[in-house]
Amino acid sequence: MLPMLKYRIYPLNCIKMQCLRVVIIAFAFFSYGTLSGQHSLTVEGRIRATDGQHLEGVILYLQQKEEGKTVAYTISRSDGSFTLRFSGRPDSLQLTVRHMGYKTVLLDLPDDHPSFLEVVMEEDITQLKTIHIKPVAVEQRGDTIRYDLTTLATIDNKTIGDLLKKLPGIEVQETGAIRYRGLPINRFYIENMDLMGGRYGLITKNMAAEYFSIAEILERHQPVKVLRADIRPANAAINLRLKQKYKSRWMASLDLSLGATPFLWSESALLMRFAVNSQSLFLVKADNTGKDLFEELQLFNLQRMQSGFYRYAAINTQDPTERMYFSVGRPQIPPSIDHSVSLLNTSYLGAINHLSKWGDNLESRLNISYIHSRDTSRSVQHTRYFIPGQDTITVLENNYHRNKKQVYQLEHLLTANTEKYFLENKLYGKLNFSEVNSSLFKGTNTQQEFYLPYSIAGNNFQFIKKMAKATFTVTSETFYSSSNQSLEVEKDQEITRQKVDYRIMETSNRVSLSKQIKQFKLISEAGIDYSFQSSHTAWENPVLETDSTTSLTRFSNIKCFLGVNLNYNANRLSLAVHLPAGWSYENLWGTSRWYLRPMVQCVWEPSSNWRIYASGHMNTTPEYPVEEMGTGYLMRNYRTFYLADNNFRKRISSMGSAGISYRNVASLFFANISTQYSYNRRNLYSGQNVFPEYTIQYRLPGNNALHLFLHTISFDKSFLTLPLKIKLNATATEIKGDIIQFGQVTSYDNWSFNGTFGAVCSPGNKAVFGFSYDIQVSGPYVNHANTLDVAIQLNSKLIFKTDVKWLNNQISSSERRNLFFANMNLSYDFKKLHAYISWNNIFNKSTYEISYHSQLSDISLAYTIRPSHVLLGVSLNF
Repeated sequence: MLPMLKYRIYPLNCIKMQCLRVVIIAFAFFSYGTLSGQHSLTVEGRIRATDGQHLEGVILYLQQKEEGKTVAYTISRSDGSFTLRFSGRPDSLQLTVRHMGYKTVLLDLPDDHPSFLEVVMEEDITQLKTIHIKPVAVEQRGDTIRYDLTTLATIDNKTIGDLLKKLPGIEVQETGAIRYRGLPINRFYIENMDLMGGRYGLITKNMAAEYFSIAEILERHQPVKVLRADIRPANAAINLRLKQKYKSRWMASLDLSLGATPFLWSESALLMRFAVNSQSLFLVKADNTGKDLFEELQLFNLQRMQSGFYRYAAINTQDPTERMYFSVGRPQIPPSIDHSVSLLNTSYLGAINHLSKWGDNLESRLNISYIHSRDTSRSVQHTRYFIPGQDTITVLENNYHRNKKQVYQLEHLLTANTEKYFLENKLYGKLNFSEVNSSLFKGTNTQQEFYLPYSIAGNNFQFIKKMAKATFTVTSETFYSSSNQSLEVEKDQEITRQKVDYRIMETSNRVSLSKQIKQFKLISEAGIDYSFQSSHTAWENPVLETDSTTSLTRFSNIKCFLGVNLNYNANRLSLAVHLPAGWSYENLWGTSRWYLRPMVQCVWEPSSNWRIYASGHMNTTPEYPVEEMGTGYLMRNYRTFYLADNNFRKRISSMGSAGISYRNVASLFFANISTQYSYNRRNLYSGQNVFPEYTIQYRLPGNNALHLFLHTISFDKSFLTLPLKIKLNATATEIKGDIIQFGQVTSYDNWSFNGTFGAVCSPGNKAVFGFSYDIQVSGPYVNHANTLDVAIQLNSKLIFKTDVKWLNNQISSSERRNLFFANMNLSYDFKKLHAYISWNNIFNKSTYEISYHSQLSDISLAYTIRPSHVLLGVSLNF
């Protein structure tokens, strides 16, 4: 009997699932050999120098030897540690370790490589010989250049700012801003801590050079630890190191001086301490000798200057009324002469700066400052306006300005800066009370008084978190600004008054997520901005026949955007492409629009000496200047009136720049060439109608483009066989655009050139000779300045200094004039006391004259300068 067959009927779906399981099992079985040869490889380790110091910023490549292909890439952290991850066949792998100033290390990684690698790098130091008359000690370690300040110091160095000017590659501008290889520095450290937060003028202009032993240039410095493996800025940082005897102790300096004529005085007291976990600096100054104390409080922080509130606060300028509605019209002092010659002032400054640090990652900083200044100036300004088809209009103004300013500033910063996350919160505020009284004599006396109060408060928050191969970032800034300004003009016993009350509130928020894929970094970002602005203007007793004397404008604007960014970092090439697009809506006209803000940045270093960089961006973001969006007339000074149009504004702006930088540390030679082009297109023309007694400014519809060309070149060279240093800086500028005058479009093409050549020679340790030549060209007008500086040590304690300046200025279209200025200083050093006598403006010049030219107008200026005077003073450091 045949056995009974038992069977089961499977649904069709189950049959498919069973077949799929069989296929998967078979595939796994047959591919086991292949899969077993591939796995995830992790290489961890630490890098140190032969002296045991952990090395940060070391570049590591994991390559397949047979194919020469890079399969993984990373940069060492601040403690020298690194992590490399690779998925693939582990055989024939080679690890390349590179760091500037160190010999390259090549390691073959076997299959059974250690789980933790200890890599020791041998230094390859470039050090200058010190066998010359004036030795210069400099060495390069990786991305750090170290200057021995004790060998660079000369008898004419009083402050650390004086000494920084002599460092190769460093440029200290007239404003006090410091640049390296053509770019502004992004941090100014003392013992690796940023006490001033960008206001480093308080240090460079007040701390004695004798406190410091080493100056370090940290090239391509990234202050945020979590980003150091991903983003390397082109900007450098400066780190000053104190002499050992000045560390972790209280130090003080005192400077007292009196003089005549008239009665003059200048005093300052500085108390400071720089310890391992805290830094403090307290400063009090009083002066009526012409020192502009506002220069010491200028902000040179790149990140802050790019933030939202900078557009409104102008907190980084020496003139806190820069963004006021009114045209105050103070005479501008050219850089070829010291500002103190014309500043008749009484100024007081107080500053409190403290930084506390807990561990290696957490710190808190507080900066508080107060400045009070009253100054006067006298000038005669002769302006000629060139109007096509009409006679030239000449305006002569004899001005006597009396200015009063009180400015309070506060900033508190809390930062957590670790390898895994970065957290920073900055609270800031500013109060400004400014008054300007101006008397003008032009046939009849005219008095104008500006009242310019101003306040701003805000908060900036930033958070960056590292998550495996991804990075999460959140930034948010909110600020509020307000002002109640007024202008009162009295002419022929008639008084007219203009009032302006404005409010601005803005918040800007960003969130982004980035992912590292080998050398590429992909960033997705989104953001939303909201702004509310209001302006209320009122003109009492107008001098023009008009019914439009008041205006109230209120509007809000919202902007949303999405963007994709791609960064590439490999070997010596850094490339960043930003592609954000957004949408905006404002309620004044009820309009909305899309806008673009693409940007490209590239830095290529083909060798350790050369750097080639380029960048470009375009912006179609709408602009809404609240002061010009009302209706009716606005009086800006006694003779200038603006007619608001309430027209809708559009804007397209773009900028491109490129440059080449060369440096050779061994020969102390630095050079930089750069060019920049800016294009701004708006749907409104700027217009002005100039009459002998007044000027009307306005806007008219029409496509208007403004072109700016800027070319710069700089180099400095220190010769080793001679104690000689040479510097050259030159800038050429061209501005092209259109303006409407009396209904006619007038094109203009203005160009200017500024150049400086300087040389300093220090034969031995007892003399310093310096010479500089400055040229300033504006159209057909050329101004020259020659300066000779001499410092001689007469004996071990007595030093004689003098500077003589010869100016050859264009004072009108057909006349030039020579001017001579000279100052002298004699100082004597006791054990702890430094006594000096100075005689300034020896030739007792009373006026300074200069002229500027453009295709629209030329200006001839003559202003009163401080008479000859003598100062007796003492200073001591302890």
